[in-house]
Amino acid sequence: MPLATEDIIPITRARAQLTELAEDVAKNGRDKILTRNGESYVAIISAADYDRFRARELAAEHDRLTNVLAGVADFANGRAHPWETIAPKLAKLRESIAASRSTY
Repeated sequence: MPLATEDIIPITRARAQLTELAEDVAKNGRDKILTRNGESYVAIISAADYDRFRARELAAEHDRLTNVLAGVADFANGRAHPWETIAPKLAKLRESIAASRSTY
């Protein structure tokens, strides 16, 4: 659900209405952005949304660590290439990508 203007609230006002704001988030899924000195400060989101966010973050971290371990295993098993052989191929790939973007 897109954030509406009324869902951006100064933190001073939020203090007095915390229960109502939390109920609106929980029941209606209307996240809140609390501001401090006119700038975004914190958000109120549902616990379910927070759990989904954390699960995605943990999955991404797991994927990164899995890739690092695979790279270490490749290196340990002699499946790595020296930079001197990779650098020219990478430069050529970058040139190819830059050329394809300039055609748009």
